[in-house]
Amino acid sequence: MPGKISHVPWLLFIFTILQRQIFNRTPVCFNVRVGVREKLKAVPDWKERLREFVDQLISDLPENE
Repeated sequence: MPGKISHVPWLLFIFTILQRQIFNRTPVCFNVRVGVREKLKAVPDWKERLREFVDQLISDLPENE
């Protein structure tokens, strides 16, 4: 049927609406010590938590820097 959203799971729809954020297409990359990558990937929701940490790190800078 035209104009109807079909086959969209309700929870996926809600998640998309609540988590709508615009991300830069160019990622920030940096090297970590041996073993850190695997440990980081084991942390639940690590990407979002790291984004929040980076936002906080930037907001903590003095305004003159």
